[in-house]
Amino acid sequence: MSVERMRLVGGVLSGQVLWVEQGAPTMQVHIGGQSPGVTRTLHYRRSGAVLRFVRETRTTPTEAGGKS
Repeated sequence: MSVERMRLVGGVLSGQVLWVEQGAPTMQVHIGGQSPGVTRTLHYRRSGAVLRFVRETRTTPTEAGGKS
């Protein structure tokens, strides 16, 4: 495991971070805990050590293939 310090610009980071996916130019932060069964994903685009907010998406259990 490696650690890298990044600066996130924009987006509301409230709730419990479930996991983070990082590619070369992008990063997605998956957050749960605000609404039962809903996962928020904040999408960031990387520019050096700065990640700028692009958009937010939400996934419900039905969209993820679960049963409601």
